[in-house]
Amino acid sequence: MPSDSSVVNALMETVEAIVVVLAEDGEIRDCNRFFEDKSGYSADEIRGRHLANTVLVPEEYDAFMQSITILASGHPMESFDGIVLSKEGDRHQVRWSGVRLDSPAGSDEPPRMLLCGTDITAERQAEKKLADVTSKTNKLQREVRQLKAQSRNADGSPVERRSGERREYRFEQPLAPIIDGQLPTAADFANVRCRDIGAGGFAFLCDVPPGYRDLVVVLGTEPSKLYLTASIKHVTDCPTGEKEKFLVGCEYTGRIDPI
Repeated sequence: MPSDSSVVNALMETVEAIVVVLAEDGEIRDCNRFFEDKSGYSADEIRGRHLANTVLVPEEYDAFMQSITILASGHPMESFDGIVLSKEGDRHQVRWSGVRLDSPAGSDEPPRMLLCGTDITAERQAEKKLADVTSKTNKLQREVRQLKAQSRNADGSPVERRSGERREYRFEQPLAPIIDGQLPTAADFANVRCRDIGAGGFAFLCDVPPGYRDLVVVLGTEPSKLYLTASIKHVTDCPTGEKEKFLVGCEYTGRIDPI
């Protein structure tokens, strides 16, 4: 059966994760290359230093030492997440787990602890980005529902919001959303079926309520194409006879250079 030392050495050389060997008080006895890469410290620099005082953020010191004390007493340590602060100030989200390494039989050497840490920084960033996108989507959906509700009279008939005369305009035109104030690229445009157009705005048809408020529409044909910005003012159920489900009314807000 392999000894603890041979197992630790194998982990040090092969595992693509942080591996640190600690004394019972949290002093670093050894570490692997992965820990050197994440912390910015070489093994020679870090040996003899206290792990919590060297690479952990102050607000996590107490919780970390509590876990180390539990592990040193011979009880299992539950995994926990924390921040590793590198010498250069970079912050890495790390998920820690650990085991106690008992002293060899007949040895006076005190027990040591083996900690393994998995870098979950990218995972946390992806979760935050997903939460931000979900929050923005939910907000837009609420706004669309409000616009739809505001576009109906008490008897259910549509509210007429047009400030000027509209004429029928049964053509497909390129349209793209403006997201977070960023104008779209040429690849973002897709054709939509328009229904009517006027001096102040236009309306188009779609199968689902748009998940955005502002957009760019291209009207006309070469060489007289117009790139106009517009804001969605109402979303209503399509009139009878249309194959799409929703009618989206827009008001022009400006003109931009061709994209």
